[in-house]
Amino acid sequence: MTKAHDVAAATGKGTILFGGSGFLGPYILENNPDMISVGRRRPSTSNSHIQIDNLANLDALRDVA
Repeated sequence: MTKAHDVAAATGKGTILFGGSGFLGPYILENNPDMISVGRRRPSTSNSHIQIDNLANLDALRDVA
């Protein structure tokens, strides 16, 4: 494993979470500060959030790296 992989695994970098404002979403996001929330509502955490209104159009995720 590489150092970059270890950092990504520890912080959630490069990972998105659908429904970050749901039941377990805030707990998962606060423990993975680089993870990106995706959904209709912004979670209570300071993680980045990408707004999507429904799953029919996920174009907003094209530029996630």
